Amino acid sequence: VPRSWIRAAMFALQSERKTTNGTPTDAAIAVHLADVDSIISADKNFVAMANRCHEEAPFGLGRAFLIQAGNQGVEQLFEYIAKSDGSA
Repeated sequence: VPRSWIRAAMFALQSERKTTNGTPTDAAIAVHLADVDSIISADKNFVAMANRCHEEAPFGLGRAFLIQAGNQGVEQLFEYIAKSDGSA
């Protein structure tokens, strides 16, 4: 049931945004928020929608964190991993 809720919530949030090539994949990726503590992405729309789901869900979901794209994002990812104590 959590995955169905996440998918429906993402579809609802996506209906308020411009559709892109990545839109269908966002809901598929978001269902994994039920299984993780955090998810990291350079897609600001995905992060915003995932965090809205995190705030509204009637169960625990991982939080999404935004990093930059490209080489800077890779550096940010490694910094995040190095600083992470598991609580994100």
